[in-house]
Amino acid sequence: METKHTQGPWTVNRIGEITSGKTRIAKVTSNGPTFGSPTMDDIANARLIAAAPDLLAALKAIQRGTIGGQVHFECACLICAAIARAEGKK
Repeated sequence: METKHTQGPWTVNRIGEITSGKTRIAKVTSNGPTFGSPTMDDIANARLIAAAPDLLAALKAIQRGTIGGQVHFECACLICAAIARAEGKK
């Protein structure tokens, strides 16, 4: 199946822009009291969005790598990395 989204990795900068190289994917903004300046929640949301390509790769690896109900070590590593990135730990 052909990929129909911008290839990762996607990154988040301090103003809430999600990019892939020089391509801007999206920008999170706040409509609250700090209109235009991203809040901590906005940045957390941006990290989760930016992790989407990694999460997709992890799920595809699980789909390919599950045998007898057990997840292979490589798949487990991909899952841990994707979760860490989504949570802003990597």
